[in-house]
Amino acid sequence: MCAELNKRNYKVSNRISSHILILSILSVLIFFVNLGGWDLWNPDEPRYAQVAKEMMESGNWILPHLNSQVYPDKPPVFFWLIALSNHAIETVEKVQICIFVNFKYSQIK
Repeated sequence: MCAELNKRNYKVSNRISSHILILSILSVLIFFVNLGGWDLWNPDEPRYAQVAKEMMESGNWILPHLNSQVYPDKPPVFFWLIALSNHAIETVEKVQICIFVNFKYSQIK
């Protein structure tokens, strides 16, 4: 009975190992095959950031603008998400700065 259980455990362990190996190979193929094939800084990214920035500054959340001209190339939801993530990052940075300043101030006393 013990030998039979050991054979089953070995088969299960061998099957799991083969699945992990296949998954690893597929991951390497998916992530590393075209490494360097695309620009890291696409020229569209700064434009999208500027549209979101103008949207936040002007308060016009319905009609996106780029350099004070209507930018109809993308839907506003895309820029809402960019503005929301920018606001979240800004808030996190402010909290981190406040924590750092309070920590430094507490060390001075």
